Amino acid sequence: MKASQATTLFNRLRCQLYSEGNCLPNSWGKAVLSIGLATIVGLTGVTYGCALVGKNPPVIQNYKIPEWAVEGEKTDIEVSTFDDKGTKSAYVQLNNGLKIPLSKVSRSVEKGETAEWKGGGKIPVGDYEYIIVVKDSAGNKSDHSKNKGKITIYPFDADNDGIGYRDEVKYGLDPNKRDSTVIKYLVDKNLGVFIPILKTWAENTVMDENTKAMIDLVALYYPKIEEIFPGAAADIVGIVYVSSIDMEYIGYTKTLFELASNPKFRITFELMLSRMKGNRKELCVQIEQYSELVKNKEQLRIGISRGPFSPIIANVLKDTPEDELSEVMDALLKLYPKYCGAVK
Repeated sequence: MKASQATTLFNRLRCQLYSEGNCLPNSWGKAVLSIGLATIVGLTGVTYGCALVGKNPPVIQNYKIPEWAVEGEKTDIEVSTFDDKGTKSAYVQLNNGLKIPLSKVSRSVEKGETAEWKGGGKIPVGDYEYIIVVKDSAGNKSDHSKNKGKITIYPFDADNDGIGYRDEVKYGLDPNKRDSTVIKYLVDKNLGVFIPILKTWAENTVMDENTKAMIDLVALYYPKIEEIFPGAAADIVGIVYVSSIDMEYIGYTKTLFELASNPKFRITFELMLSRMKGNRKELCVQIEQYSELVKNKEQLRIGISRGPFSPIIANVLKDTPEDELSEVMDALLKLYPKYCGAVK
């Protein structure tokens, strides 16, 4: 028998014994195949192996690729696949020609192979389209038309302010607009949570040792004030914002924060905030009116019955002991020159 005839015989036997790549589990088929293989080897001197070939292409069951990443970061990719015989390779192809290979990290075999692939790499800055490609042992490819998407890689620091893209997004900053050194200090000190509270002030303040001391003071007392005034601590902290800070002002601020973090003075601050409602000028008017009351202790004791004073003074005098009001308002009077000077 010629070698070509032996090969033809072998192929016919294989076609009879295999259906869509699955061996027929009967002893007759195995016996005939063994005889056929032995005959072919004897006649041709060539050893033939049986490759299990699947007709169906591999299927991508699930994948995870971020919609965006940052320059210099490794982009992590995960893909889950299924194939009736087994997958051989997997990769992500970008439209700039970059190919990111994936490694098979686990597999299970039950009526086919289920596999998990992982990989990644650093991708240059830009906008990309990608496809996921999986090949099986027979050379079949997955249908990438159903497994494609887009990814954007942002510059680490587009505005060169020293704040990374992820922190810019995390704290509601503009990645393309340079932020102040005060905001950078907040990020560097892991105090970014205070950026929404301090942002307006920070954008108009010079960064120096006094500014740092004020920020550290806010970071120390804010959680304590928040416990007493949930959701309103920012308004209380906002009372002290000025563009120029000195150590004396910081000392007065500390006194006010200590009072605000003391439950004893809760009612006084609540009434103040209810009238103030974020209006800086309104608070300054109240401080001025209180300073007039202080000049006349008798008038302070009887309240507003003898003068057209602010409703907040009336309410506070009715609902809080005089000494409590005095402590809070005295603290505000010390802040008054700097705080209210710009309002007039």
